[in-house]
Amino acid sequence: MKKINFLLVALVMLAVSCSSDDDNSAPEQGVTASILGTWNMTEYNYSGTTETKVLDQVLITEFVGEAFNIEYNIVFEEDPNIVTSNGGFDVRVTSTVLGQTSTETVRNLSSIESGDWEIVDENILRSTTNGETTDILIETLTDTDLVLLVENKQTLTDTGFSTDVDLIARLSFERQ
Repeated sequence: MKKINFLLVALVMLAVSCSSDDDNSAPEQGVTASILGTWNMTEYNYSGTTETKVLDQVLITEFVGEAFNIEYNIVFEEDPNIVTSNGGFDVRVTSTVLGQTSTETVRNLSSIESGDWEIVDENILRSTTNGETTDILIETLTDTDLVLLVENKQTLTDTGFSTDVDLIARLSFERQ
């Protein structure tokens, strides 16, 4: 069960740092300020499911994760447009599979990787790291608050099995 929980955290972190083809809807509160500057993470929560297929068997796992011990920030600079991440956080993951619920703590994680960035269509933050592009919905951007939403559906394959991941992650920041 511990390996499944660690796999869930790894899948979520991969999903947050990989590209998403989802159609992101318009933000509720909108973009009213510049994203430039240093943003300290205040919350990071996610939830979702995985469906793993192994030899004609399907294993469905539901999971939720919540960050704590947050000492993490991101810095947006321009000319060139570079985003840098610093620090880390711990995540408590609760997963349920085959009617069994377990909780595990994964320590010293980061979320948005350092790389290039641009704002697309006023509410999409596009980040490119090592040739991988990620589109992240800017749910809120004010002078003091930044809330990012990542919705990701993808299929990961490995020797003999495939896993469909469906997750939603919300990252909240305050301007430093």
